[in-house]
Amino acid sequence: MSVPLSEIPVAYCDSLEALRQAWKEGLPRDARIRTASPAVHSAGINTVESLEAAPRKIDLSEYWEGGSDLTREAFQALSGQVDTAEIALLGARSMLFVHRALQKATRLDADDFTQPRAALLVDAPSTQLDALLNGPWPAFFVEHERYAERRYAVHLAPQPEVVAPPLRLKLRQIDLPRLFYFAGIRLKGRLAALTGRRALIFRENELVEDVVCSLMRHGYTPLRLDNVNTVADAEPKLLDRAEAVLRPTIDRFLDRWFVREVHGAARRMVRTEMSRFLGTHAATRVAWRGQLRGLRTRRTVLVTNFPGGPEGVSLAETCREMGISFIVAQHGVTREISDTHRPIEVYFENGTSDLFLTFNQRAQELTEASPFARGHVRTVGLPRAYRRLSRRQGQNRDFPILYISTALMKGNVNLATGGASDIDRVVRERAIVNNVLAHLPQKVLYKTYPSRDRYVDTDPLYDDLERHANVGVFRHNVDLRYFIREHQVLIASRATSTIGWCLMADRPLVFINFPDDSPLSPDARAAFEAGVFVFDWTSSDMLDDLRAFLSRPIEMIRADWQAKARKREQLIRDFITPYRSGAGRRGAAAVLEASSNGGGRDGPACHKPQPNRASLEANQWTK
Repeated sequence: MSVPLSEIPVAYCDSLEALRQAWKEGLPRDARIRTASPAVHSAGINTVESLEAAPRKIDLSEYWEGGSDLTREAFQALSGQVDTAEIALLGARSMLFVHRALQKATRLDADDFTQPRAALLVDAPSTQLDALLNGPWPAFFVEHERYAERRYAVHLAPQPEVVAPPLRLKLRQIDLPRLFYFAGIRLKGRLAALTGRRALIFRENELVEDVVCSLMRHGYTPLRLDNVNTVADAEPKLLDRAEAVLRPTIDRFLDRWFVREVHGAARRMVRTEMSRFLGTHAATRVAWRGQLRGLRTRRTVLVTNFPGGPEGVSLAETCREMGISFIVAQHGVTREISDTHRPIEVYFENGTSDLFLTFNQRAQELTEASPFARGHVRTVGLPRAYRRLSRRQGQNRDFPILYISTALMKGNVNLATGGASDIDRVVRERAIVNNVLAHLPQKVLYKTYPSRDRYVDTDPLYDDLERHANVGVFRHNVDLRYFIREHQVLIASRATSTIGWCLMADRPLVFINFPDDSPLSPDARAAFEAGVFVFDWTSSDMLDDLRAFLSRPIEMIRADWQAKARKREQLIRDFITPYRSGAGRRGAAAVLEASSNGGGRDGPACHKPQPNRASLEANQWTK
């Protein structure tokens, strides 16, 4: 039964405006406010505390790593107990989704279910925004007899503007292979009528474009598939069977991380998400069969970017049934350099693909070592888009230094990615801005992460940025590749795909390593320290050292950069690409080989990965 706000000693709230309205409604001014919002936390309210400071202490890095054990156990338990390997994989993936969604519940203790509690939420205009902006407190407290829930109408902060890059920068993206590729897309099925060969495209990325472009030289016509957006629930018998198989795994997970009062809500969440994963998979299989029916499948291949959702798994399964080789091309450099890749192995591409094309040998080895591995993996190198960076010379005289923020707020989506909270991320970004960037003799352009904010209130970092005359803010949703070489020095952090673009831009790169937030792996860190400029957040003098380093003349920084050239070349060979060019040609050859081996039901996806020539060549720095 709901209680009045006047009786609430602790409330959960991620919106300043919702908090102010709750005070007007009677919430005591001395009620403690637990929040994950950087804006609420930094507002100077003495009763506000970080959610991570709640009485029940859990190491978020340890919790994040625990997702790996959970998905492995789930996959192993389901394998052989359900109808297909795809269902076992989707069951394991649904468990990782739940693992992330339950992260905030690790902070709840027994008092949260016996003492009055409140959730102060915002009245979001859509179901999608509701899940994005509001914490999952209603699900956790649904049986709490002394729980109060309020929803308030609030003003939503403006989102980053999506704008087209300047024409001069767009033109630098154009070359003859790209024109050839897009011409083929425009012709659609006309050429296929002549050759009968089709290269289907589900989702595009740079390597997909290069591979398909090379396949066109072999008579293949590129055809984009229409996306399938069907969402459905699983058939009850399948869901009951999968849930029964996973019960011991789920029980161990819940006992390890949560108080008993959370278990009921967590089990309901497991059932809901598993139903969505399995049901959407079944429904989209029907849709894909309809869309692919009538193709000459012996002369058809499918090349795609990351196919992670249930609709991607069902597409792979449908292709396999129809004899269409299902090929996935790597999206960006991450697993090769990251120390936190294990929990997302369940999403590695070779869990569904016949063939996965990677940039480098290290990515191939890590992918093949995944316990969810099914298809072959080949190393083909970086797509041309990375190489085209070398053609984009320019000089931004107003802002010689570019700070590339990778501090994407997690909010209520993809919650755990290590031990750092959103509040930690903003505190660190503000420290760098206020203690380093604001004091440099050169002007700095701060590029924000181009995504929707995960909280109602504007990031408090922007208030700091506006105060400093020598720091500009770039909030437009324009891809980094269009202007990265306009600047003379780059600053970035976290082992994400952004770092691959930075390295290939061949500009002095300063990398800030956060040990609890997408850190470099030990071997990657050693290579980075030799080839670029690495500063460790854990060092007590880090901010002072970074400010002193960047305050030097850019010519001195560039000279130090050139002195690291040989080590950096080794870093790129080992962690980015072993080849100077030819990724599309090499990838197309691998696709044609996979297709000639049958693809589909009897193709390479039904066999364990085997050594191949491409992987044996991967240690050679060749053209």
